[in-house]
Parts: sequence; structure tokens; C-alpha cells
Amino acid sequence: MSADPILILQMQRMGDLLLSFPLLLDLKRLYPQNPLWVVAEPTFFTPLLHVAPNVTFFPPAGLNNTLLTTKYFLVCNISMRQEAAAFMEKVQAERLLGPHLVHNSLFVHGFWHLYRHQLTQNNRHNTLHWADLYRLDLYPKLNSNLLTYRKVEPRVGRKIGLVLGASSEHKRPDLHFWRILAKKLQNDKKLLFFFGGQGEAEMGEKLAASLKMPESNLCGKLSLTQVAKLMSALD
Repeated sequence: MSADPILILQMQRMGDLLLSFPLLLDLKRLYPQNPLWVVAEPTFFTPLLHVAPNVTFFPPAGLNNTLLTTKYFLVCNISMRQEAAAFMEKVQAERLLGPHLVHNSLFVHGFWHLYRHQLTQNNRHNTLHWADLYRLDLYPKLNSNLLTYRKVEPRVGRKIGLVLGASSEHKRPDLHFWRILAKKLQNDKKLLFFFGGQGEAEMGEKLAASLKMPESNLCGKLSLTQVAKLMSALD
């Protein structure tokens, strides 16, 4: 096996980049001898450097020059952007995964990458998040038994975080939804924390007040570093 770098193309938003971290950790565990490089937007990866796996980040501008001069062991495209698929057509790699332009026609390498690419409203109607689907293509033996499920037991603990914000309106439940969910968790003796930015500060305040839990509302009060540190201690 070569020791050429592995390149991941992930140029989506910050939340998408965070959800890619398990994939990066899998790759580091499976191929410890291969340097791991990630193409991402500096606006999103810079604030995450303190919590990200030990990888080398590159801005998308590198797709047109520096990154094309390297031969890779694996290039995995988990970005929906056109320039990422176009890069896949030009790059030298032993293995490709994800969307790939060939003479203006789009191909998708990898069974689970193809499955994900065909889904509509994936997060609403699929039990596995797209970030987990992409990881499955790293384990070819799984493809022989697609109906294998693993029961995951919850950790024994009380601390639960609810993230009230999202990147678009259709991903944001209203206050009524959060009250129902939070009340159920409160009745189960869970200790709750509400996360979000300044845009969720008012909702977090109302939600905490309705549950008589003012200390639970952290929306707009913490830096990204503080949020990551607190989330790592949750159950």
C-alpha cells in the first residue's frame, strides 16, 4: 500500500464539516501511514482547528494548482460543489469516491456515495446521516449484507444538549416543538442545555423560562470553543 496522501473534499458549511470528523477519524485509523488532507472553506475550518482531527486543511483555491500536482492514495468527494466534481476528473489517485465529472457527465464512485446522491430529503427519511453513509464505503465487507443493523445503547447519564439553530428555516422546529421535547426530557430527570447563536437567543430564553430552567439557556452566550468543550462532556 502506498503512503500517498488521502484527500477529502468537503466545502460545505461548518455543520457539514463537523459531521465529517468521524469519517476523518476512520481514515486515520484505517490508513495511519497516509497523510490526511482536507479541502474546506477557511471561514469554517479555522474556528474548528482546536477540535478537529489532526489533518492538514487547504482552501478551495488549491484545487486549481497545488493539489493537482500530487498523486493520492484516495480522493473522497463529499462536497456538492461543481468545482469538486471537476477536480475529480483531473486528479491522479489510486481510488476515487464520490461525484466525478467525466466529459461533462456526472458519475458517482462508491455504492453508499451513489445511494446518498440519489436520496431526497435524506436526513428526514433515512436512519443514517449522510456522513455515516460515506463512512460505509470504507468497509467493503459491509456491502455484502446491507440489512445488518447494530443496536446502540444510550450512555448512562443525564446531560443532554439541544441545538436550537440551523442553517436554513426548514431545519428549525418552532418553540412549541422544543417545549414538548424538553418537557419530556425534563420529566425523565435529564439535565438540559440549549445551544444556538444570537439568532436563537430569544427562543432559548423563552424555552428556558417555560420550563423554569433559566440556567439551561446558553444560546448566544458561548464562543465556539466553549460550546465544543461543553458538548464533549454531555451524554
